[in-house]
Amino acid sequence: MCPLLMFATAFPLIMSFLRRPLGPHPAYHFPVHEYRAIEANSDQVVAIISNRLQRQVVFTERLDEGRLRYCDVCEAVQPDRAQHCSLCSVCVMRRDHHNLFIGNCVGAHNHRYFIQMLLYLVMYCLFTAVAGVTALFIYIPQVRHSFSSQTNHKLTIYGR
Repeated sequence: MCPLLMFATAFPLIMSFLRRPLGPHPAYHFPVHEYRAIEANSDQVVAIISNRLQRQVVFTERLDEGRLRYCDVCEAVQPDRAQHCSLCSVCVMRRDHHNLFIGNCVGAHNHRYFIQMLLYLVMYCLFTAVAGVTALFIYIPQVRHSFSSQTNHKLTIYGR
């Protein structure tokens, strides 16, 4: 059971490491000079993005002034729940956090594998705890009993 849990823990770890964060769709990308020219009119930006995607797009997260959120590094309008990660140097869709253990952002593309890895790690810790408690209460009394059954125990102090 233990090697199976170790493999089950390693697979989502590798998958969450290999699957890079998912950024915004290319329809959200605007060059800086093009966006600065139309940034005051957010409805025009939404219309351009909707035409590119060929579906209606709704932005609920906006700046205090009512403008859309724009990432200067990625040169893209940020969709809802997207954040720029300075360590990954990319805007991440549905970004949860940057995890140093997997060396990657946990977001829309690898969130499932990250949660699966955590679940398997908890199962592995529980298995190890049960195995340790079992060893403590079953095997240690047997060892103590085998030592107490021997009658010729003598304490020998060397040099006297």
